[in-house]
Amino acid sequence: MRVSSFPSTVYTLENVSLQARIEAVNVHVGKGQCWHFLGPNGAGKSSLLLLLAGIETPTQGVLKLDNTELSEHPLAQLAKTRCFLHQQLHCEFDIPLAQLLGFYTQSSTVPNKIDECLQISALLHKPLSALSGGQQQRFHIARNLCQIWPAILKGHGLILLDEPISHLDVKYQCAIMGLLQHLCELGNTVIMTSHDINVSRQYSSHIGL
Repeated sequence: MRVSSFPSTVYTLENVSLQARIEAVNVHVGKGQCWHFLGPNGAGKSSLLLLLAGIETPTQGVLKLDNTELSEHPLAQLAKTRCFLHQQLHCEFDIPLAQLLGFYTQSSTVPNKIDECLQISALLHKPLSALSGGQQQRFHIARNLCQIWPAILKGHGLILLDEPISHLDVKYQCAIMGLLQHLCELGNTVIMTSHDINVSRQYSSHIGL
């Protein structure tokens, strides 16, 4: 993976622990980097992303975003620059994807760069329940990227993804990983979990085990 040089640190974790799920994690994540966290089920990968997203609070240690403790960043402000794809996807509203997209992003269209990769526009008239598992996964990835697309275009996006390619066929796995690689080269930061060390070896700039 070709990674441009962006010297600033985005995340700093110092002895971060979360109850019995995460113990004394120390890591520095830089701007423009693509981190893949790998490990067996129950190792704490998803819990780590919940911490980085600001949804969970460390029970010990210091977690900073842009040199300020993450807890001091209002969630409404984070939502403009940080997206988070949860592993357990669920939606209460069985409405057309265009309406659902507008609920999260105030837009019912998908930017061309995302659509070229995930091919969502042709599905926007359908409700979520009419989609296959892989189609739903593609939509949720697109929805998350659309949420912070203005920040992504400026190279200020923070993209957190929990096993984003787990339900995708090889074509879309390659497409989304290539897109994420491109977004990192623009200065955005990607942190994701994975079970495929071969994918991580090819597309990540850093790997955490």
